[in-house]
Amino acid sequence: MEKFLPNFRNLPARLSGEQVAQLLGFNVDQVNVLARKNGPLKPIDPNKKGKRFYHVRHIQSCYNNPKFLADAIECLNKHNAEYNNRKEIKQSE
Repeated sequence: MEKFLPNFRNLPARLSGEQVAQLLGFNVDQVNVLARKNGPLKPIDPNKKGKRFYHVRHIQSCYNNPKFLADAIECLNKHNAEYNNRKEIKQSE
């Protein structure tokens, strides 16, 4: 993966998940979790399978919004708790 430096003046109109992860300080897997149906991150085409792209203005607004960060952390914590519960149930069977 090439090095992507956040410079909001020269960004393309659409960003890949890898670029969004670097701009917002998450890893790519976390960006995928945040872009799910009820997540706080909205891809350009939410129904598309495969590689998702994000509108640069939406990412800029997320970058400058403390509520987005709180919602993102809450979403990731909920996802991790559900994942760990499923894992524990599988191990106990």
